[in-house]
Amino acid sequence: MPYRLSAGLLSGLLLAATVAAQPATPSDPEPLRLQPAQVQALGVQTARLEGVAEATLRRYPAQVLVPVHRQRVLAAPLAARVEQQAVALGDTVRAGQPLLRLRSLQAQELQRELSQSASQADLAARSRARDEQLHAEGLIPAARLDASRAADTQARTLHEERLRALRLNGLRPEAPGELSLASPLAGVVIEAPLTVGQRVEAGDMLMRVADLSTLWLELTVPVAEADALRPGEAVQVEGVAAVGRVIGSAGVVDPATQTLRVRAEISPPAAASGRRLRPGQLIEAGLAPRGTGLLTVDSAAVLRHRGRSVVFIETAPGAYRLQPVTVQGGQGARLAVTGLAPGSLVVVRGTAALLALLP
Repeated sequence: MPYRLSAGLLSGLLLAATVAAQPATPSDPEPLRLQPAQVQALGVQTARLEGVAEATLRRYPAQVLVPVHRQRVLAAPLAARVEQQAVALGDTVRAGQPLLRLRSLQAQELQRELSQSASQADLAARSRARDEQLHAEGLIPAARLDASRAADTQARTLHEERLRALRLNGLRPEAPGELSLASPLAGVVIEAPLTVGQRVEAGDMLMRVADLSTLWLELTVPVAEADALRPGEAVQVEGVAAVGRVIGSAGVVDPATQTLRVRAEISPPAAASGRRLRPGQLIEAGLAPRGTGLLTVDSAAVLRHRGRSVVFIETAPGAYRLQPVTVQGGQGARLAVTGLAPGSLVVVRGTAALLALLP
């Protein structure tokens, strides 16, 4: 929306805005430097330049995947029966949250062995204490005390090993035969192929949990075009605010289609109002040809100054530099331009007020 500044406020801002020490030339004005209060008063807002112009994109079929290092599988530690399922497919879970409760006869056997080892460890500890007292009184030889100490150490070690095995399998000593399985990471349940009452064997997959904050896009690209791609190149999906980056490609060509799988990584905003990406989804992704330099910017960011199209780039907090651009076309509320680097912070609000501060 247009900004209206009073004559007094504008004069004050003109006096307060400082520029670099060297005098500005008409064709290359020095960066404006504003205080935080001035930035707020002018309503200056910036946006990071990432979008590649749609007209320059080459489009390829792609599939959304979960990165292998961002998913975990919950498997049955023992043969058991599913007694309770606390979450369902698609639910968001936190790390350590209980997901399943199982009941197992093997678990009861482990708990029985733990109880036995606890009794043996207690008996060995009491025997050691008695023998240490007898040895101190000179009633038994040192060899007997050494044997008592060794037996105590062995009994305690066995008990600790059984206790660790119990906990590793999700067992609680106070709940006979019961296994509680918790989520190993914060994320979303993407597989849950079981029902309450179902019997499972040791090693059976019970649930899969994935962190969906970062996803993979696997593009199918003709091998002749894939050779020109390099890691770091921008990948876009229509309607998705984030921009992905190529991270690599498969080393094997599909002999039937002569295509190569190119993998990109993308981190879509969690609360995006536009299109959502979901694992398994088939989409169309766009790759920009190398060297085009054609990016899209909010049309409100582009101004005319001394016969040229320009934008303001924020080079540091409160520092704004005028940057000439070449407008190549329009796409609704956005313009395709050259002359800008991806990742630049472009002023999209308060541009007219900044322009008024230039000499």
